[in-house]
This record gives sequence, C-alpha cells and structure tokens, in this order.
Amino acid sequence: MTRHIDSGEPLPRALFDKMLAAKNFQSGLQTLRQIEFALFDMLMHSNFEPGGGKSILQLLDEVRTEVAGADPPAYNRFPQRLFAHLLGGYAAGYYSYKWRKCCPRMRTACSRKTAC
Repeated sequence: MTRHIDSGEPLPRALFDKMLAAKNFQSGLQTLRQIEFALFDMLMHSNFEPGGGKSILQLLDEVRTEVAGADPPAYNRFPQRLFAHLLGGYAAGYYSYKWRKCCPRMRTACSRKTAC
C-alpha cells in the first residue's frame, strides 16, 4: 500500500478500499458519451440534409434525447466548437474509437482460450 509522503503513515485500508471502489465510478457515462458522438457522426454523414427540414443542433438534440443520460444546457454549442474534426477530412467513423479499445481485449481473451 501507499504511505504519506511526510509522515510515512500508511493509508488506512478502509480509505484504500473506498478509493478502489470509486475507481470506475460513472465510467459508463463516458462510454455513453462516446456512443452519442458515434450516433451523431453517423446520422450527420448518412441522412442529414444541409438546408433541409432540421438544423445540425436539432439533429444533435434528437440524438441526445435518445442516448444521453442527462440533458446539456440550452446554450451548449457542442458540434460547432468541439467536434470540428468531422468537417475537416476525418469524416464518419467516430465509433472506431470504441473498437480501438475493444479489439485488443477480444484478442487477449481469445488467445487465453485457444490459438485464434
């Protein structure tokens, strides 16, 4: 276990156990946010018509209503500020971030069972 930097006193086991239990607190929300990004990305590139019946923010609001665990404030302008890489050649495929994390785990699990 760890010790205090000055006193050398060990971290109480109960506190260590609490910290360990909290390690993955709300980690599912991070995954859910990535799913929101991916769905928005795929809908924006597959069936969004610029100048059509809805704006990009309306599309994002629809995705958030379907996926997100919490509604962002009305002043949130997320796609214009933070997701600009979609408009600069990166294109559809944001969901690949999730596969990047998944594939090594699948490969490790598979190699433990048999030679894949």
